[in-house]
Amino acid sequence: MSYNFKDYCIFIWSKFSGRIIGVFLGLVLGIIYLIVGFFKMVFFSFFIFLGYYFGQKLDNKGNIDNSFSKFLDKLFLDKMMYK
Repeated sequence: MSYNFKDYCIFIWSKFSGRIIGVFLGLVLGIIYLIVGFFKMVFFSFFIFLGYYFGQKLDNKGNIDNSFSKFLDKLFLDKMMYK
């Protein structure tokens, strides 16, 4: 049995893709934390999460306008109701 590097990488990616992405994301966020500080990193991570959320909606053929409207309504109307 001989495996080439490409087959090995495909096998590893298929078994551990979530862990690989998590480690890479942790590495990137750790570097951002070291360079700019904690609160800027949290702010930056929030925008990464928003990008992921809306990208997932687009991938799933969801209506991004409707999702964005629901998100803004939930964000701002909840705050306005409790004032």
